[in-house]
Amino acid sequence: RPYLLWLILAAALLYIVAPLFQRDTWGGFAMEKFGQLPVLLNGRIKPLDTVARNSLLIIHGKQTLASEHGSLTPIDWLAEVMMKPEEADLRKIFVIRNADTLAALGWKPDAGKYFSFREFIPHLQEIEQQAGLAQKVDAQLRSPFQRDIIKLFERLTLYHRLSNSLEVKGTVDFKSQIDDLVKNIHPSPVPMNSGITAEALQSLGFLAETGYFFPIPPFPPNDDPLQWRKMGESLLTFLTDGKLHPAVSAWAAMAASFAAGDAATFNQTVEGYSAQLQRDLPRRVWKAKVESVFNQLQPFYSAMVIYVLIFILAAGSWLVWPEKLGRYAFALLVLTFVVHSAGLITRMYLEGRPPVTNLYSSAVFIGWGAVLLGIFLERFFRNGIGSATAAMIGFITLLIAHHLSMDGDTMEMMRAVLDTNGWLATHVVCVTLGYASTFLAGFLALTYIVR
Repeated sequence: RPYLLWLILAAALLYIVAPLFQRDTWGGFAMEKFGQLPVLLNGRIKPLDTVARNSLLIIHGKQTLASEHGSLTPIDWLAEVMMKPEEADLRKIFVIRNADTLAALGWKPDAGKYFSFREFIPHLQEIEQQAGLAQKVDAQLRSPFQRDIIKLFERLTLYHRLSNSLEVKGTVDFKSQIDDLVKNIHPSPVPMNSGITAEALQSLGFLAETGYFFPIPPFPPNDDPLQWRKMGESLLTFLTDGKLHPAVSAWAAMAASFAAGDAATFNQTVEGYSAQLQRDLPRRVWKAKVESVFNQLQPFYSAMVIYVLIFILAAGSWLVWPEKLGRYAFALLVLTFVVHSAGLITRMYLEGRPPVTNLYSSAVFIGWGAVLLGIFLERFFRNGIGSATAAMIGFITLLIAHHLSMDGDTMEMMRAVLDTNGWLATHVVCVTLGYASTFLAGFLALTYIVR
């Protein structure tokens, strides 16, 4: 019956776009809009939402965080880390599964596996020492404890840098401090002669050195990514040239209002700063919004889930209702391929590069190529084998890509060897398509044996 096919496709499409209808207004704060603000990190301008997702994934192993009031989104968590660190420090986000690591910190095996930053504070120096010793050992010869303690130290360091990205951790009413600085400072080529105290100068230096990302864009009309600044850097520059970027005051106002629980002022400041960026850097703002929506939709994860359903329908067609189930599987495969392709094209637009730039994108592209070949096979033979093998490869490659994303940003800068000329990038894409055809041939052979 045709209406059943359309019902299945509509349900799949609704599952794919459902995240767009979820609005993040945690405590009345416009967190979704806040997450779309562009910042610079690792040579790429990206939305704050991407920084939050990648950081939480590295530290916690997941992109959601359970709390007593429900799940926190990554941007909710990051805002708390940066602007309400006293509450964020109590959240159990660090995972320890190694018994030797627990023992080294003086904790019993039954202490659990989730811990807060506050619990690590008495052990930070010891963790740093142990990690330093472990890093001196060859990577291939490290014990499970040494690998675990290095990862723990890296996660604690990342958390520490995030909590000191907008303001020095523990600062009260950062906006008032910035206003006082503007009123009382007399810019001078020598910062110490500007009227700032040695303690305040040291604090700004710490903020410039420790901050994780670069939130302050260049003065318009400059759009050079190299000219983005950390909060501390921008304030130190102000001491010498007297030019304070409006973004500094905007970020300070967001931090102060969020810490005070003033959602109205926070939302107003975010809206005003977004409008300013839209005037000064429209292209950057647009790409940040696109990436934020891309993060929200998670097209590859949705495709991975639907590939499982496709495989079940295609395999079921070998047992019962071959025509109906086979048609449902093929229609779903085409829809999922469109989603897979849309995700791939969006990544290419955001990176401005070919589809294959690193190991993660290789896994995604191999799956895409194999699914395309599987669609052609199913279109001509109509026996469910093309749909089943394509779905199986699509699921496995996207699952591999999902685990590769645990290391952080998957849209990193392209390797220098791939960025030299167009022919080399074309060569890599063609080779990767060869991998896709090899995967398909192997899975066809396995399907033949199973059948």
